[in-house]
Amino acid sequence: EVLITPNVISCNAVIAACGRAQQWQHDFEANVISYNSTMTSFARSCRWQLTLELMRELSCRQSQPDLFSFNSSITSCEKALQWQMALELFQSILDQKLLADVFSYSAIISSCEKCFQWQLAVHFFQQMTTSKVAANDIAFNAVLSACEKGKRWELTLHLFQSMACSRVSPDVISYSAAMSSCAKNLQWRLALQLFSQMCAAQLLPDVVACGAVLTCG
Repeated sequence: EVLITPNVISCNAVIAACGRAQQWQHDFEANVISYNSTMTSFARSCRWQLTLELMRELSCRQSQPDLFSFNSSITSCEKALQWQMALELFQSILDQKLLADVFSYSAIISSCEKCFQWQLAVHFFQQMTTSKVAANDIAFNAVLSACEKGKRWELTLHLFQSMACSRVSPDVISYSAAMSSCAKNLQWRLALQLFSQMCAAQLLPDVVACGAVLTCG
C-alpha cells in the first residue's frame, strides 16, 4: 500500500470542491489560497462570522490576507448587511498598502447602498474614480440605487449619464434606479424619457421601472 501525503495544491483543490458543495467541516493545514477558497464559499452563503474568523486566523499565520481575502470578507459582510464591518475591512486594505480594485470598491459601495448609507456610497465611488479604478456596472448600479434611496435625483441622473463616459452600458437596474429616483421626486418627464430610452435599448422593464411609469400617470 502506497501512502501519499497531501500537499498544499491537493488541499486547495479539495477545499474548493467542499466550498462548492457547502461542506466546510474539513480542517486543513493550508496557505492563503486555501483560506480564500473557503472564505469565498462562506461569502456566498452569508456566513460572515466564519469569514471573519478565517481572516483572523490567517492574520496569525505567516501567510497574511491578500486582496482577494479582503474582497471576499467585504462581500460576505455586504450580503449580511454588516456595513460597518465592511468599512473596517476596506480601511484595512488601505492600511496594509494594498491597491483596492474594482471588486473591492463594488463590494463596499454595495454594502453602503444596502444599508441606506448613500453618502458613503458616493464617497467610495468618487474615491474609486480618483484612484483611477474603472467602475463596472455593479459599482454604477450600487451607487445609483444608493442615491435613489437617499432621494438625490439630480445626483442619480448625473451618475447615470456619466456611465456613457465610462463606457459602461446601462442595464435594467441602472434605468430602474434612475427612473425611480426621478419619479419619486416628481420629475415625471425625465422618468418617461428614461423609460423611452430603455425601450429603445431593447431592455425589458422590471417591476421597479413599471412602478415608476405608473407613478407618472
